[in-house]
Amino acid sequence: MNLDRLSEELGFEHIEFRHTYQNDPSSSCPGDYGSEFIKKWSTQIVGMVANSEGIEIGHVVSFVFLTSYAVNADKDIIEAADELSQELCNCAEIMYGSDSLESTEIIERSWDNCLYIDSLFVNPKYRGHNLGALALRRTIEHLDPASLCAVILRPTAKALLKDNDPLKKVPDDEASKKLVAFYRQLGFTRFKKTPYMYLDMERYIYDWRTKNLRSPICRRIRKSRQK
Repeated sequence: MNLDRLSEELGFEHIEFRHTYQNDPSSSCPGDYGSEFIKKWSTQIVGMVANSEGIEIGHVVSFVFLTSYAVNADKDIIEAADELSQELCNCAEIMYGSDSLESTEIIERSWDNCLYIDSLFVNPKYRGHNLGALALRRTIEHLDPASLCAVILRPTAKALLKDNDPLKKVPDDEASKKLVAFYRQLGFTRFKKTPYMYLDMERYIYDWRTKNLRSPICRRIRKSRQK
Protein backbone atom coordinates (compact mmCIF):
# COMPACT_ATOMS: atom_id res chain seq x y z
CA MET A 1 0.00 0.00 0.00
CA ASN A 2 1.40 3.38 -1.01
CA LEU A 3 0.71 5.45 2.11
CA ASP A 4 1.95 8.67 0.53
CA ARG A 5 -0.53 8.35 -2.31
CA LEU A 6 -3.34 7.31 0.04
CA SER A 7 -2.53 10.20 2.41
CA GLU A 8 -2.88 12.65 -0.45
CA GLU A 9 -6.10 11.03 -1.61
CA LEU A 10 -7.62 11.35 1.88
CA GLY A 11 -6.41 14.93 2.31
CA PHE A 12 -3.55 14.33 4.77
CA GLU A 13 0.13 15.25 4.65
CA HIS A 14 0.90 11.73 5.81
CA ILE A 15 -0.57 8.86 7.84
CA GLU A 16 1.05 7.57 11.04
CA PHE A 17 0.63 4.36 13.04
CA ARG A 18 1.26 5.10 16.73
CA HIS A 19 1.90 2.16 19.05
CA THR A 20 1.52 2.57 22.80
CA TYR A 21 1.18 0.55 25.98
CA GLN A 22 -1.73 1.67 28.12
CA ASN A 23 -0.82 1.14 31.75
CA ASP A 24 -3.30 0.48 34.49
CA PRO A 25 -2.67 3.06 37.26
CA SER A 26 -2.76 0.27 39.85
CA SER A 27 0.02 -1.65 38.11
CA SER A 28 3.54 -1.27 39.49
CA CYS A 29 5.24 -2.72 36.40
CA PRO A 30 5.52 -0.50 33.28
CA GLY A 31 3.59 -1.92 30.36
CA ASP A 32 1.42 -4.21 32.45
CA TYR A 33 -2.33 -3.86 32.50
CA GLY A 34 -3.22 -4.86 36.05
CA SER A 35 -1.39 -8.19 35.78
CA GLU A 36 2.10 -9.51 35.13
CA PHE A 37 0.58 -11.88 32.56
CA ILE A 38 -1.47 -9.46 30.45
CA LYS A 39 -0.44 -6.26 28.64
CA LYS A 40 -2.74 -3.84 26.86
CA TRP A 41 -1.47 -2.52 23.54
CA SER A 42 -2.97 0.10 21.22
CA THR A 43 -2.27 1.08 17.62
CA GLN A 44 -3.71 4.41 16.53
CA ILE A 45 -4.09 5.39 12.87
CA VAL A 46 -3.58 9.13 12.61
CA GLY A 47 -3.91 11.42 9.61
CA MET A 48 -1.54 14.38 9.91
CA VAL A 49 -2.46 17.83 8.64
CA ALA A 50 -0.68 21.18 8.94
CA ASN A 51 -0.67 22.81 12.41
CA SER A 52 -2.51 19.89 13.99
CA GLU A 53 -1.73 16.98 16.28
CA GLY A 54 -3.55 14.78 13.80
CA ILE A 55 -6.98 13.33 13.14
CA GLU A 56 -7.74 9.82 14.38
CA ILE A 57 -8.68 7.61 11.46
CA GLY A 58 -9.04 4.43 13.48
CA HIS A 59 -7.42 2.19 16.05
CA VAL A 60 -6.67 -1.32 17.20
CA VAL A 61 -6.91 -2.21 20.90
CA SER A 62 -5.37 -5.53 21.88
CA PHE A 63 -4.15 -7.55 24.85
CA VAL A 64 -1.02 -9.70 24.91
CA PHE A 65 -1.33 -12.87 26.99
CA LEU A 66 2.19 -13.54 28.25
CA THR A 67 2.23 -17.31 28.30
CA SER A 68 6.01 -17.23 28.63
CA TYR A 69 5.67 -15.56 32.06
CA ALA A 70 3.18 -18.06 33.44
CA VAL A 71 4.09 -21.28 35.22
CA ASN A 72 0.66 -22.75 34.46
CA ALA A 73 -0.96 -20.78 31.64
CA ASP A 74 -4.33 -22.49 32.02
CA LYS A 75 -4.49 -21.35 35.65
CA ASP A 76 -2.38 -18.17 35.91
CA ILE A 77 -3.59 -16.36 32.79
CA ILE A 78 -7.25 -17.35 33.12
CA GLU A 79 -7.28 -16.12 36.72
CA ALA A 80 -5.50 -12.89 35.76
CA ALA A 81 -7.95 -12.29 32.91
CA ASP A 82 -10.92 -12.94 35.18
CA GLU A 83 -9.75 -10.15 37.48
CA LEU A 84 -9.73 -7.67 34.58
CA SER A 85 -12.95 -8.38 32.67
CA GLN A 86 -15.39 -11.11 31.71
CA GLU A 87 -14.54 -10.75 28.01
CA LEU A 88 -10.82 -11.27 28.68
CA CYS A 89 -11.65 -14.28 30.85
CA ASN A 90 -13.79 -15.79 28.07
CA CYS A 91 -10.94 -15.25 25.61
CA ALA A 92 -8.39 -16.81 27.97
CA GLU A 93 -10.65 -19.85 28.33
CA ILE A 94 -10.70 -20.19 24.53
CA MET A 95 -6.90 -19.97 24.44
CA TYR A 96 -5.97 -22.10 27.43
CA GLY A 97 -9.03 -23.99 28.70
CA SER A 98 -9.62 -27.71 28.43
CA ASP A 99 -11.29 -27.41 25.01
CA SER A 100 -9.09 -24.67 23.63
CA LEU A 101 -6.52 -23.62 21.05
CA GLU A 102 -3.96 -25.25 23.33
CA SER A 103 -5.79 -28.57 23.16
CA THR A 104 -5.68 -28.43 19.35
CA GLU A 105 -1.88 -27.98 19.44
CA ILE A 106 -2.03 -24.47 17.99
CA ILE A 107 -0.40 -23.39 21.22
CA GLU A 108 2.44 -25.90 21.22
CA ARG A 109 5.22 -24.40 23.30
CA SER A 110 5.18 -23.02 26.84
CA TRP A 111 6.77 -19.74 25.67
CA ASP A 112 4.18 -18.98 22.97
CA ASN A 113 2.34 -15.74 23.75
CA CYS A 114 -1.14 -14.99 22.37
CA LEU A 115 -2.62 -11.74 21.10
CA TYR A 116 -6.28 -10.91 21.66
CA ILE A 117 -7.77 -8.19 19.44
CA ASP A 118 -10.31 -6.40 21.61
CA SER A 119 -11.40 -3.97 18.88
CA LEU A 120 -10.50 -2.83 15.38
CA PHE A 121 -12.24 0.33 14.23
CA VAL A 122 -11.92 2.64 11.22
CA ASN A 123 -13.92 5.84 10.87
CA PRO A 124 -16.63 5.32 8.19
CA LYS A 125 -15.23 8.31 6.28
CA TYR A 126 -11.95 6.46 5.68
CA ARG A 127 -13.13 2.90 5.10
CA GLY A 128 -12.52 1.02 1.88
CA HIS A 129 -8.76 1.60 1.78
CA ASN A 130 -7.63 -1.49 3.76
CA LEU A 131 -6.41 0.67 6.63
CA GLY A 132 -7.94 -1.75 9.14
CA ALA A 133 -6.05 -4.68 7.64
CA LEU A 134 -2.83 -2.66 7.59
CA ALA A 135 -3.28 -1.51 11.20
CA LEU A 136 -3.77 -5.12 12.30
CA ARG A 137 -0.64 -6.17 10.48
CA ARG A 138 1.37 -3.26 11.93
CA THR A 139 0.20 -4.26 15.43
CA ILE A 140 1.36 -7.86 14.98
CA GLU A 141 4.66 -6.84 13.40
CA HIS A 142 5.41 -4.32 16.14
CA LEU A 143 4.89 -6.97 18.82
CA ASP A 144 7.14 -9.45 16.92
CA PRO A 145 5.12 -12.27 15.33
CA ALA A 146 7.86 -14.78 16.16
CA SER A 147 6.86 -14.43 19.83
CA LEU A 148 3.19 -15.20 19.15
CA CYS A 149 1.44 -18.48 18.42
CA ALA A 150 -2.01 -17.11 17.59
CA VAL A 151 -4.09 -13.97 17.21
CA ILE A 152 -7.65 -14.34 18.42
CA LEU A 153 -10.70 -12.10 18.23
CA ARG A 154 -14.46 -12.13 18.54
CA PRO A 155 -16.14 -10.34 15.62
CA THR A 156 -18.62 -7.87 17.12
CA ALA A 157 -19.93 -5.55 14.47
CA LYS A 158 -21.59 -2.84 16.51
CA ALA A 159 -19.71 -2.55 19.80
CA LEU A 160 -17.86 0.65 18.86
CA LEU A 161 -20.26 2.17 16.38
CA LYS A 162 -21.67 5.64 16.80
CA ASP A 163 -25.28 6.50 16.02
CA ASN A 164 -24.40 8.02 12.63
CA ASP A 165 -22.37 4.98 11.49
CA PRO A 166 -23.91 3.31 8.38
CA LEU A 167 -23.46 -0.14 9.97
CA LYS A 168 -25.89 0.88 12.74
CA LYS A 169 -28.71 0.56 10.22
CA VAL A 170 -27.66 -2.94 9.13
CA PRO A 171 -29.36 -5.87 10.94
CA ASP A 172 -27.12 -7.56 13.51
CA ASP A 173 -26.90 -10.88 11.66
CA GLU A 174 -25.97 -9.22 8.37
CA ALA A 175 -23.39 -6.94 10.04
CA SER A 176 -21.80 -9.92 11.81
CA LYS A 177 -21.62 -11.90 8.56
CA LYS A 178 -19.85 -9.00 6.85
CA LEU A 179 -17.35 -8.74 9.68
CA VAL A 180 -16.68 -12.50 9.72
CA ALA A 181 -16.14 -12.38 5.95
CA PHE A 182 -13.67 -9.50 6.39
CA TYR A 183 -11.57 -11.45 8.90
CA ARG A 184 -11.71 -14.61 6.79
CA GLN A 185 -10.15 -12.61 3.94
CA LEU A 186 -7.29 -11.78 6.33
CA GLY A 187 -6.69 -15.47 7.07
CA PHE A 188 -8.70 -15.91 10.28
CA THR A 189 -10.55 -19.18 10.95
CA ARG A 190 -13.59 -19.82 13.14
CA PHE A 191 -12.62 -21.77 16.26
CA LYS A 192 -14.98 -24.74 16.49
CA LYS A 193 -18.52 -23.60 17.38
CA THR A 194 -17.46 -20.57 19.40
CA PRO A 195 -17.94 -16.92 18.34
CA TYR A 196 -14.14 -16.53 18.22
CA MET A 197 -11.78 -16.56 15.24
CA TYR A 198 -8.03 -17.07 15.22
CA LEU A 199 -5.01 -16.54 12.99
CA ASP A 200 -2.38 -19.28 13.22
CA MET A 201 0.95 -17.50 13.56
CA GLU A 202 2.90 -20.36 12.02
CA ARG A 203 1.12 -19.44 8.79
CA TYR A 204 1.73 -15.75 9.43
CA ILE A 205 5.46 -16.21 9.90
CA TYR A 206 5.73 -18.30 6.75
CA ASP A 207 3.65 -16.02 4.55
CA TRP A 208 4.46 -12.58 5.90
CA ARG A 209 7.87 -12.72 7.54
CA THR A 210 9.35 -14.49 4.51
CA LYS A 211 7.67 -11.91 2.25
CA ASN A 212 5.49 -14.58 0.68
CA LEU A 213 2.65 -12.56 -0.84
CA ARG A 214 0.25 -15.49 -1.07
CA SER A 215 -1.23 -14.80 2.37
CA PRO A 216 -4.79 -13.38 2.38
CA ILE A 217 -3.89 -10.12 4.12
CA CYS A 218 -1.02 -9.47 1.70
CA ARG A 219 -3.30 -10.08 -1.27
CA ARG A 220 -5.85 -7.67 0.18
CA ILE A 221 -3.26 -4.93 0.74
CA ARG A 222 -1.64 -5.55 -2.66
CA LYS A 223 -4.97 -5.04 -4.43
CA SER A 224 -5.24 -1.57 -2.93
CA ARG A 225 -1.92 -0.65 -4.55
CA GLN A 226 -3.32 -1.47 -7.97
CA LYS A 227 -6.27 0.91 -7.70
